[in-house]
Amino acid sequence: MQQLEFVPNELLVDKKFGIKDDDKVYVSPAVFQLITQAESDAELTKIIRHLDSITLNDTMIRASIHNLESILPFIGETERINLDNDSVRVTSLRLLCFKLHGIKCVKCGIEGKFFAKEKTKKDVSYHLNLYAVRENEEILMTKDHIVPKCKGGKENIENMQTMCCECNEEKGGK
Repeated sequence: MQQLEFVPNELLVDKKFGIKDDDKVYVSPAVFQLITQAESDAELTKIIRHLDSITLNDTMIRASIHNLESILPFIGETERINLDNDSVRVTSLRLLCFKLHGIKCVKCGIEGKFFAKEKTKKDVSYHLNLYAVRENEEILMTKDHIVPKCKGGKENIENMQTMCCECNEEKGGK
């Protein structure tokens, strides 16, 4: 496994994971401080995964926010809905999981509070993400495979449960 060197760079905005160049990763001073405080490889890996998820969320283009009541009734009832003149698909397993199994994380109990119409820079169309809020921080909600796919779990609604990304990351393939 390639050993990476983390280098602080004052020009990078806080919470951005960084810019990789060969065997160096340039990160903001705040991120550098977090990384250097890791006491083990396992803790460093957890920090890097968390920062990577923050970076993913920071690259999302958010077009609008919608309350639960304006989205949940349409999930699974129609292929797409019109949100602010954009056609958004509402038949994904992730959205069906929220409608059928609830909007609370099965592990920590945090509850989804709103849907955001978002896309990444590479996406052609918008999709809906469910977010919970803890201490003024948005927490992305997701579907979790009850029996992980790596252990033979199926990709169907019966094998899904609602989980926040933090708990899902902790669970991994367990």
